[in-house]
Amino acid sequence: MGPLHRHCILSLIHISNQIPFHGVKEISHYNSPVDRQALVLKQTLSLYENQKKQKSLTNKLSKTEAAIGKLENEIKDIDLALALHYDKTIAQPHFFDKYQAKKEQLAQLFKDWESVSVQLEAFA
Repeated sequence: MGPLHRHCILSLIHISNQIPFHGVKEISHYNSPVDRQALVLKQTLSLYENQKKQKSLTNKLSKTEAAIGKLENEIKDIDLALALHYDKTIAQPHFFDKYQAKKEQLAQLFKDWESVSVQLEAFA
């Protein structure tokens, strides 16, 4: 985004913040074309901000899902190593601490995923 574009958006936000917005039906209550134009601008900016937030949440959800998949595969590989070579696997330094940390990290990622999903559903 160039400086001129950024300046225009900041100006539009400043102007739009001068008029309270309570919904689309409100447009008909403004008689002045300038007032109506400012209100439409405020609605457009609100829509833009919602779309931006939704895109951010969608990206966060995708990254969280990718992290969950990666961690699940790591845990699955460790479980397989335990099944095949238990004694050798547990002999690794701090094995159980690292294994438990991965499980806790996975649990946290599931909580994060749920939280982002709920926020994203609010846009639907």
